[in-house]
Amino acid sequence: MHMDQVSKMEEEIEAFCLDIAEKIGPLGLVDDESDVYKKTSIAVNLRICYELRATGRLDSSLHIQELFHFTQTLVEVFGSEIADNRELDDLWEAVFTALGYTYVYIKEDTWGWTYYVRALASVARMKYSSFRTALSAAGVPDDEDAVIQFAKLRRGFVKMSYFSPTAEIDNFRFGEFRPNIDDKDILASMLLERAQFRGISENHLCQVLQCELIDLNKSVTAPQNLTSVAAILSLETRSFIQLVQNIEIYDAQKSIRENYKGALDRPPRITINDIKEGSERITPKEFTNLLKDVAVVHPAYRANKKLKGYLLNNGIEIGIEISTSKTVNIWIPKDVMSAPLQGFLKAEYEEYDNSSPVYGRHSALRVYPQLATSAVVKLVVSNVNGANTFIECLREWQKA
Repeated sequence: MHMDQVSKMEEEIEAFCLDIAEKIGPLGLVDDESDVYKKTSIAVNLRICYELRATGRLDSSLHIQELFHFTQTLVEVFGSEIADNRELDDLWEAVFTALGYTYVYIKEDTWGWTYYVRALASVARMKYSSFRTALSAAGVPDDEDAVIQFAKLRRGFVKMSYFSPTAEIDNFRFGEFRPNIDDKDILASMLLERAQFRGISENHLCQVLQCELIDLNKSVTAPQNLTSVAAILSLETRSFIQLVQNIEIYDAQKSIRENYKGALDRPPRITINDIKEGSERITPKEFTNLLKDVAVVHPAYRANKKLKGYLLNNGIEIGIEISTSKTVNIWIPKDVMSAPLQGFLKAEYEEYDNSSPVYGRHSALRVYPQLATSAVVKLVVSNVNGANTFIECLREWQKA
C-alpha cells in the first residue's frame, strides 16, 4: 500500500480502537487513553485485513484460522451496527473481505455462516446489494458452496496468495514480532525482500527514507527511520523497534564478551612486592609467581602436591616445596650455589649413591635429572626481601 493509503488506514484503525475504548470504558476495563488498543493485536490484525483487501496477499497460511476467529468475533460483536441495507466503510469492508477469504480457503462445518453472503460480496469486490442481485439473477441457490463458487468467478475476485517465506521473517504481522534474528544485515535483506514482494521499489524506499541507494541497507534499520519502515511494510511498530533494539543489544554484548575474553587467564601485573612489605612472610604460591619471569614449570612435573620443579631459562633445575605454609623451601644443584645465597642455606646433600638405603633428600626430586642424585643444597626463604634476593641471583646466573 502507498503511504497515503497507509495513513488513512491508521486513522481509521485509531478511530475504531477509540470506539472500542468508549464502549467498554464504563465497565472500568480501560482508561481514557486508546493507546492500549492501538498497540494490541486488534490494530495489527486490522492492518492485515486492509492489506488482504488491497493485495489479496496474506503473510502465512498458518494465520488464516486466527484471521477467521478475529473477523468473525468483530462482526458478531458489532453486528447490530452493520445493517444489511447499508454499504460498509473501508474498515468494515476490509474486515468482511478477510472473513470472506477464510470462507473461500478454509471451510469448516463448525464455523458460523451468519454473514457469509456479505463477506463473499466483499471478496468479490462488489457492493452487497449488487452481489445479492447478481446471485438472484444467476439463480444461485442459498448454499454456502454455491455462493463461494459464484464469488470466485466474479471479475473483482483476487486469488489469495502468500508472501514468500524468505520475506516473511517468522511472524511480521500477527501477534508479537519476535523472529530469531541477531544480525542487522540479515534483517535489512529480509526487509528489502519483503518490500519487493509488496511491489515497493528500492528507489521508492530511498525516497521515503531520504537516503541514497548505496545506504539503503543501513537506512532501513536506522533508529530515525523505523516508524516509516514499519508503516510502509505493514509491520507492528512497537515489536519491530524492539527487534532492532535487541539486535543492537546483542551486538554490544557480543563485543563486550570479546573484549573480556580470556581476562581470567591474564596474570596480574602486580607482584608480591606491591602487596607486602619486605619483612613480611612469603608463601610458596607467592614465590612461584615471582619465578614466572625467569623460569617455567619443568616438563617432568606431574602434579605432585608437595614439590614442584622449575626449569630456568638457562637450563638449571630447581625444586620448590609447595606444601609448606611458613617458609619457602628451595632445592638447587650444589654447583650453582653462590655467596648471596649462603644466608638461606638450610642443608647440604652430597651425591646420592644408589646402593644407599636412605635417599635423604626430598623424594619428589627423583624425577628431575639435576636434582635426583647429584649434590644439592636446600635453601629456606622466609620473607619478601629474601625472595627478591633469590630471584635476583637467578637472573645473574642466566647472564653468566
